[in-house]
Amino acid sequence: MTPYGHLGLQSTFRQKIHLNMNIKYIIGALFLTHIFNNLGLAQSVISKFHPNPWPENSKVLRVKLPDLGESYLILTPDLAKASLDNGRVTIPFTVTNNSTKDIEFTLPNGEIAGLAKVEEDGKKMFIDGPWGKGFCNGSERWFTLKPRETNSLGFIGYPMDGLAAVTGKMVFGVIRGRFVGTTEKFFSYSAPFLVPPELTTLPYNDLGTQASLSITLDLTKVGFTGGTAWIPITVTNTSNQDLIAANDEIRFYIAGDESKKNAMLRDERWEYLKTSTPILKPGESCESTDRDCITLSFLEDDGYKPGDKIIAVVGGRIPGTNNIFECYSAPFELPPLPKGEPPAGK
Repeated sequence: MTPYGHLGLQSTFRQKIHLNMNIKYIIGALFLTHIFNNLGLAQSVISKFHPNPWPENSKVLRVKLPDLGESYLILTPDLAKASLDNGRVTIPFTVTNNSTKDIEFTLPNGEIAGLAKVEEDGKKMFIDGPWGKGFCNGSERWFTLKPRETNSLGFIGYPMDGLAAVTGKMVFGVIRGRFVGTTEKFFSYSAPFLVPPELTTLPYNDLGTQASLSITLDLTKVGFTGGTAWIPITVTNTSNQDLIAANDEIRFYIAGDESKKNAMLRDERWEYLKTSTPILKPGESCESTDRDCITLSFLEDDGYKPGDKIIAVVGGRIPGTNNIFECYSAPFELPPLPKGEPPAGK
């Protein structure tokens, strides 16, 4: 072998290495192109609704959410039937198959995926955080639509406070579907719309604590049954105007437990708004008709101990208005359980 023979072999060997590496690079580039194309079209939809599955500087994450499948399903909100109750906004939607094939769409718990908005950078994001409402952790039920068929089962439910953040901004509904016989899912969007301001505004005017209704408990006639105390309660209008008394919405809390009282009132205020009877004239009284019982185990869950003071709460409304209020009894103690009565919760 000549002194240059080794160089010739090395040169040939290097050429093969370079050729193999170039082939690998080409195959790798094609593979990555295929992956990014898929991610850009299908998986980028999912990436937008998951909390940063890739780093912030990832090109995949920066891909603008495409309108993939937008023409497959037509999603239409029925704002005329939207409602607000107990702080929850419900917007019904109809879903129409706009394709020539059968399509399945999913309604986890009866809800379509959710509401979304367009960010300043053009990305579409659910309005209630990075996870959104578009993914179900449990089982999903799928409904089938034939071409041009419409379904009105879906709705969106949101806390009023969450929607208040997008008042005056365009939002759109989102639904997830797939063609029958396939597993690849797509998203479809409704046309942008404004959430009516009445759905993000409290429908009542809270006057807070008032002394216009007195609450009298007859502790000499307390009845006990299975850890529950029944107390006769009388509500009297002590004001100089007609008042509606929510005598079927009487609640109790441990004196000093302000957090429990406030949490309770958040729900009860909606009930005070709906109360329409009885209307008490000045000086008139009524008896409690419901919820005048105290389940001791519930109080014990809040930390109640024998000897603790308890306060009864009754709400009301001024007739012909949305002005609501709440009134409180004087603190009182429950008598001890009679002999033979089982302990609370037993």
